[in-house]
Amino acid sequence: WIYALHRCLIEDGYDADALMLKADFDFTKLTSSTLQIPRYLVSKIWGVVEQETKDDAYCLKILPHITDPFLNALITSTQASGSIKQALDLLLKYYRIVHTGLSIEVDTTDFLTIKIGSPCDSSKIRSQDVDLAFSLIAKYGSTLPSNQTHPVLIHLMRSFPKNIEAYQANFSCPIVFEAKENLIRFPKAVLMEEIPSANPGLSHHVEKYLSDHMKDDTTSSIEETVVKQLTDLL
Repeated sequence: WIYALHRCLIEDGYDADALMLKADFDFTKLTSSTLQIPRYLVSKIWGVVEQETKDDAYCLKILPHITDPFLNALITSTQASGSIKQALDLLLKYYRIVHTGLSIEVDTTDFLTIKIGSPCDSSKIRSQDVDLAFSLIAKYGSTLPSNQTHPVLIHLMRSFPKNIEAYQANFSCPIVFEAKENLIRFPKAVLMEEIPSANPGLSHHVEKYLSDHMKDDTTSSIEETVVKQLTDLL
């Protein structure tokens, strides 16, 4: 997210490097998009950005600037899936490649409900991470079926934002703030919808790319794995 945030700040006329330095982060030394940045530092960056921009919904603006290759691969694979169920299976199987600090659950009892939390403590999850994840799900998930299906309800654990208009414009559905859990809900009927862009061959090819990357992660050294997990939790 840091690269996307940096690009968004520049587009909006801010000195992105200077803003991040206020949070004790030197963006010029960020040499790779795979570099692990401690959780506390990312939170500090968001705090400075929201204070300087006077916008506590600023995270919603960076969506068009996100160019993560693994996220793009996951989106492509779901769009080419043969069914909504297969798309959900892909999401649950590979979302950790994009963000290891989140946990995702799906419930299809009465609605299609996607819940986002933390592997350890959901109360410590960054609200910006949840907002961005739900924004991605709402944007790409709504266009998967033949008939566009928008979310009918969103619950966010974050405090009530000053810039409520940005959230209302972004999601176009009822939003409950200071909720007990983070969830986005779609009509259950969406599970029966077809995906017009279904392309099993393409989906399989892109999923292999994701699977190979996941295998690379699981075969990395114990030290690298521990460092990655601890960085997400700091």
